[in-house]
Amino acid sequence: MLASTHPLRHAPAAWLTLLAMGGAPQMAQAQAMPEFIAGVHAPEDLEALPGGQALLATEFQLPGTDRPSRFVVVNLASRTVRPVAMRARQRSAWGDADCARPDPKAEFSGMGLRQVTLPGGQRRWRLLAVNQGSRIAIEAYELQQHHGEVRLTWQGCAPLPAPLRPNDVAPLPDGGFLVTIIGDARHFGPADGLQRLLSGEVTGDVLRADAAGHYRHLPGTAAPTPNGIVVDASGTRAWFAAWTGHRVMAYDLRTETITRRIPLGFAPDNLSLTPRGTVLAAGVPDVSFAPACLGAGGAAAACRSPFSVAELDPTLPADDPASVRLRVTAPAGVIGGATIAVELGQGLYIGAFTGEQLVRYAAP
Repeated sequence: MLASTHPLRHAPAAWLTLLAMGGAPQMAQAQAMPEFIAGVHAPEDLEALPGGQALLATEFQLPGTDRPSRFVVVNLASRTVRPVAMRARQRSAWGDADCARPDPKAEFSGMGLRQVTLPGGQRRWRLLAVNQGSRIAIEAYELQQHHGEVRLTWQGCAPLPAPLRPNDVAPLPDGGFLVTIIGDARHFGPADGLQRLLSGEVTGDVLRADAAGHYRHLPGTAAPTPNGIVVDASGTRAWFAAWTGHRVMAYDLRTETITRRIPLGFAPDNLSLTPRGTVLAAGVPDVSFAPACLGAGGAAAACRSPFSVAELDPTLPADDPASVRLRVTAPAGVIGGATIAVELGQGLYIGAFTGEQLVRYAAP
């Protein structure tokens, strides 16, 4: 396995702006200086690995670039970044029976990690990832850790019905999963496709699938550019982000109804769950920067966008100001195109679909 070491460094020019807001997401004063972990390319999504000592990141492949998409592990103690060892063996009975081998040109984005019970009572960690490479599918892997090394063994895939385009995936306790549909093929084609995706109109919804990859649309989930999604430990409640709608939707999987629409002062991208069962949403103030950023392979100045991270507490009433708390607001120049925040230990880690680093704040 190849490995490269990238030390943690401070960025003197990057200042954290923390706001006290009455009647809106609230925040207390905290440290003014973020830290950076270098050497991870466009970390569009992050998952905390079992044990709490490392993060799994998907490196996003921007349009117009030839850098392959891959999984990497960020060791939080040593501040090192290592590619994940990938292998394929005779797969389990997960997914579509016609999906016989891994995609050699996979392009990963959203992912979800969950411990599952296999036949015979064995407990395993299963990783699901969105693939928009040679096929449009949800890919399944078994995740194993050995003396600090992480291995992923491909188990199968569940192709999406054409022309739907997935964005994120959340595993369910029964072996199935939820997947957000950000749009369809026309939103990713030439002419006005991207503009329609960013317009704020309803472009997609949420699908539910069983372990065999049989999909169905969940009623009431149509939304503007559905993005990140998470499911609670019981598998009965889900939250998904409406990116251009600037809100997060709470969904009851038992009654299959929207139970709450949570407006935010920014465009929420990916979501994560904290150890307390609250939901973290990260994103940028608006999506107007996206065409220039994507068109320049992530190197344009427009990618140096501000970002915010909010914490949503589903145990509190919707009219309680403390139910939505602003954890971080950062000015342009810290990280561009922020997409995900994960709380792990005493740190809050933020990834983006551009750049060569993660950002860490002491958890406020």
